[in-house]
Parts: sequence; structure tokens; C-alpha cells
Amino acid sequence: MSELFKISAQGINPDLSSFNGSYDEVNLGEKTFGEILDLLLRFKKIPIPQTEGDFCFPNLIIQSGQKILLTLTPGDGKLIDNDTGTDMSLDAIEKVLLTGERSDKRERLQQKMKEIGERTALKPEILPTDRDKVRKNNIDTGPSSPQISLTVWKSSGWKEFTYYFPIVTALFSFLIGLLVLAEGREGDVEMVPVFFIVGAALLPLIIPLRKLGRHEFRMGVDWKTNTLWCWRANRGITGFEPDANRIRGFGAVDSTTRKFNYQWLTNKSQAMYRIDKSYTVVMQRMKTDNYFPVNGSKLATAKEAAEIIEMMNKLWESQKS
Repeated sequence: MSELFKISAQGINPDLSSFNGSYDEVNLGEKTFGEILDLLLRFKKIPIPQTEGDFCFPNLIIQSGQKILLTLTPGDGKLIDNDTGTDMSLDAIEKVLLTGERSDKRERLQQKMKEIGERTALKPEILPTDRDKVRKNNIDTGPSSPQISLTVWKSSGWKEFTYYFPIVTALFSFLIGLLVLAEGREGDVEMVPVFFIVGAALLPLIIPLRKLGRHEFRMGVDWKTNTLWCWRANRGITGFEPDANRIRGFGAVDSTTRKFNYQWLTNKSQAMYRIDKSYTVVMQRMKTDNYFPVNGSKLATAKEAAEIIEMMNKLWESQKS
């Protein structure tokens, strides 16, 4: 290989003999691959600094023209790719320098997982998630992604309003009518049917409010990005989790929050605490018995959560084949 590559370093002396912690970039000139190989063999032997405070770790930067091909750091006699935190062999480095293209980051992450004995719960051929690139707008939630769907409450507040408002206002109207009827004042009694009619008319409001307060909730997996995702109508993706193939199963926890209502200090008619009743889907990953919340999966009722986790566990079983 006769092509020359620009080499620079940070955090080490120009002769690559020791760590100095300086952020100043040192130009080591242009090198052939053979010369780079010699540098790398010396560079990876530099001991990892134990210094505290603001300092720059040893970095070796390899460029072709203005393009940075690799930035490497030594670690326990190995060469670490700064972009992924994964080990790179000399063969892998040579491939990058020969082609000018880096191997896929997800492939390198998968190789690192194999080296440290990390296992997947299903689909071992699926590459790990590239957490630097995955975004809500590049996750597939369409029909090609395995998924489940359920109509759920938009929030616990919507559920309470749907039932409390019509029932409480209807009861209030009935009560006023009964009081007027009990007093029996001439001229007022004729209004009693009006109060009863208004009260009766308020109760059916539960039906449209229930429809308005509920929407579609979906959970699924995009195997192209290896992400578990949650989706709500009119909101799109509400959250996602990387490395879906390392998830073993699902459960649910009561995630109700109770917050002090500061308005109560000036208005004692208000509740002292505001309670947000909710349940969150949780997942269990490989190598741990602990459960972790699934981002964007908060639900209003225990029944909804139970149905979701039952469907998700069945979906997960179907993905093992």
C-alpha cells in the first residue's frame, strides 16, 4: 500500500512514548500503512491514564485528505474505535485504510457483544441498534413491522372527566330539582321537570366523551433498526427502546404519581394532592431479572396494561420462530 495517510495525535508525546493529557493536536506527518502499523503497535501499549480532572485521553487520528477515517484510543493493549467504543484489529484497520470506508458500526457492535459473551433473547442475526443514528423518523411502524394494537384512554384525566363530569353535573341537576320540588313554591315547581330533563340529558354525554377520550395505541418492533416502539394516534411514536432482540418479555407496574398541589395553599377547596393514575409497561432484558420501563408506554388503567402485556408476550413468542 503506497498511499500516504495524514497522522495526528492528542494527549500523548510526539514520540508516542507517554501520556501528557494535552488537547493540542500534534502533527505526525504522512505515513504509509507499514509506518502506521509500527505506530499502532507502539500506540496501543501506552498505559491508560488514571489522572483526574480535565485532560485529553490519548488519541491517534488517521486521515485521507480531509476525511477522518479513524480515531483510535489505547486500552489494555487494544486499539479502541472512539466512535463505537469497540476493539479494532489491525486487519479491520487495514480494511478501512484500503477501502476508505468504515465497516458498519452495527457489525462492530455485534462482534463486541459476541466477544464479551452477550446473548440475545431472539433473532441473534439482527444487528444491535445504532443509537447514534436511530431516530423516531427512521423507525418503521407500518404494516411490515410486527405489532399489536389496542384502543386506550388518552390519559387517566380523560377517563375521570368522561365519567365524573356528566354524572356529577346530572346529580347536581337532579338535586336542585328535588329541592325545588320539596320547597313547593308556586311558580318554581314548574321548573322541576326542566332540572330532571337536563340531568337526564347530561348522562348520555358519557358516550361521545368516551369516544373522544380514547384512541389507538400500538406497540411493535422494527427489526431493521432493532427497536421496540410505542405509538399513539395523532402523536406518532411516543418512545422507543434499542436492542429489541435482547428483550426477554414484558410486564406492567403501577406508575401512579402523587404531587402536592400548591394551589391548595391559597384555595382549600382544591385537593391537597394531584394524583395521576397510570400503569407503565416494563421489559426484562437478558442477563438481569430486573424490569425496566418502556419509554412512551404509560397507560391509564390496569386492564389496558394487562391486555397490552398479554399481547406483547404473545407477539414476542411468535418472533422466536
